[in-house]
Amino acid sequence: TTKYYILNSIWKVMIEAELERNQSYMFEYLKKQRLLDEEKAIHNHNLYALWNLKSFIANKIVEENPFNSEFFIYTDSGAWRLGVFEEWPNEKFIMNELVPILKDRILFGQIKNMTSYDDLYNRKIDLIEGGFFAGNAQSIRNFYTKFYNLHDAYLKMNNFIGKDQTILKKL
Repeated sequence: TTKYYILNSIWKVMIEAELERNQSYMFEYLKKQRLLDEEKAIHNHNLYALWNLKSFIANKIVEENPFNSEFFIYTDSGAWRLGVFEEWPNEKFIMNELVPILKDRILFGQIKNMTSYDDLYNRKIDLIEGGFFAGNAQSIRNFYTKFYNLHDAYLKMNNFIGKDQTILKKL
């Protein structure tokens, strides 16, 4: 069973995040982040908002938990650029293999191998796929908290946070 959430505007979700986190993000995403983005020719403020609301949205689903689920997967079209996996998600594999191994840890999709520790500090190298993550309710809550704590700290330092992968590799 699937439940879809269709939004007219990502900015309505951003307002929710601002209220929940007692922060002001909209000006940052609409104006400031574009000036800091080294890839501004291919990105825009709507992408910045969407990319950085993933953990917020996943956490909301965990709180709501409409199907009393034990395991949660966030995926968007970015995770499927190179094709669609057959028989995914495989419930048997998830429940018998992933859940026991992960426990309260979160699983991210890796898109590039790290060749050196310098890769961790190079903003131009994306190591983790932003369009897929999975875990149990506690891991999603932990991810949400850690992501936004780092996000907000970077924001206060006037760092570029428009692209979620910039933050993901620091978690």
